[in-house]
Amino acid sequence: MNNCTYHLISKLNDLSAQQLKANCIVLGKNQDSFLNPKESVSFEDFIHLIIKSQSFIKKHNFSKLDSIVLLEAPSPELYATIVGALSLGIQIIFIEPWLPVLEIETLLGKLKPKILFCNYLTKKWLQFRGLNLEKISNTIQHHPLAKILYESHKNKNIEILNLADDHPGICTFTSGTSGGKSKGVQRSHQKLINQFEVISKHRPMGDLKHYDYVIFPNLVLNNLSNLKPSLIFQKNKSLHEHKTFLNIPKSCQPDTMAINPGTLKFILENELFFNSFRHIKVGGALLDCWIAQNCIKALPQTNWSHIYGSTEAEPVAIGNLEQCLEESLKKNYFQVLCLGNKINECDHQFKNDQIMWIHGKHVSEFYVENEKANLENKFTDIDGKIWHCLGDRIELDKNNAKYLWFLGRQSQNLEDFLLEQKFYSSVKSSQAFLYDKKTMILNKLKIKNYRQFNNINNDSLTFINCTIQRDRRHQSRIDREKTLLQIHKSFKGILI
Repeated sequence: MNNCTYHLISKLNDLSAQQLKANCIVLGKNQDSFLNPKESVSFEDFIHLIIKSQSFIKKHNFSKLDSIVLLEAPSPELYATIVGALSLGIQIIFIEPWLPVLEIETLLGKLKPKILFCNYLTKKWLQFRGLNLEKISNTIQHHPLAKILYESHKNKNIEILNLADDHPGICTFTSGTSGGKSKGVQRSHQKLINQFEVISKHRPMGDLKHYDYVIFPNLVLNNLSNLKPSLIFQKNKSLHEHKTFLNIPKSCQPDTMAINPGTLKFILENELFFNSFRHIKVGGALLDCWIAQNCIKALPQTNWSHIYGSTEAEPVAIGNLEQCLEESLKKNYFQVLCLGNKINECDHQFKNDQIMWIHGKHVSEFYVENEKANLENKFTDIDGKIWHCLGDRIELDKNNAKYLWFLGRQSQNLEDFLLEQKFYSSVKSSQAFLYDKKTMILNKLKIKNYRQFNNINNDSLTFINCTIQRDRRHQSRIDREKTLLQIHKSFKGILI
């Protein structure tokens, strides 16, 4: 059977009566979430949700070449619909809701999905931004995912179809970290199977009876396939609610977590760690060393890992966070720039000033609906292998060829990147970035003693104080273009 859901559905079918009663997904809103049927679901109820989603889909006369768009927040219904649709050969399309409205309309017009799933609040928010849902409704139906909760059905089993290796599975339209027109990162069913195998191999699952604290929503699918319950982090809570949530019963406390630098800083500064954590992976290449040091100190019993990758390829490199931190401090970097070891599943080559290109069985192939991005970031070699450009400047360690080092984005000059690291170390903050080699943009009221940098280094930098904007997808990354546009438009940047 060739279907990316086969492994998961087989495991669900083999669960014992006791295992079926255990929670598989919980929205971590408060202490009552574990018993609230609107915020938690058992493996048994999750199977019923999958069957309901398939019943709903079949009523709309879908074929294996059709698609649906999911524009809702993580919920048991969302993941059940993903599994149910994929098992029937229906393609899942994700579109980042903060993309320009005209671009969303264009994508929907070209892709022609049968159904756009979005709840009432998402629908109103999109309409407020200018999305013409009436125009779209002529060709695309839109429904809230909650509808599947009330779907009646006679089936007792999940239906699953045998599909070709290259049958479309999931396509995610993302603006990436460089902005610009969105790129459709598409994975076939075979690619999704490969991705599951690679992520599972390099991701400590801990005790499968204990929850994984989910920051990255896509990892819920990986947890489900390993029968590990997911406790989904809810950032939009008050600090008091976050603090109170730490008092959940020990049997409900998570032992694993994968997290980004921005959320890790939030959890560290507000002392929101569970003492039950045994394995934590930190994703990204711009984690401040002081954050890593304090986190390791706060949870000395925890195994800390550093993981590097992208939407197109996750993971690419993995290392022990303590070792990556130590190596970075040796070179006087303010951030953890040592990425650890490249995984064996990735082949690599360097082009044009240390820009890394990779090939691997889990790496996505050509983009959908963006030929310009394909020309810039993809190529096929003489053996038919498709290579992907990570867009980052990567260096192999001269003393340890296994270690990779992050040295900035492709769009940034290496000298400028190193000067920024030097500045961060001097002022003990990464809340700044260099513009046009002469101007340092500082985040408002976040940096003190910046003047001493010029005195020590004999530099003649001009400083501008403003509110630095962050990348929507990667909060640890500064959105340089948006910040500069803000300065020029509002004239709120203050020359210091």
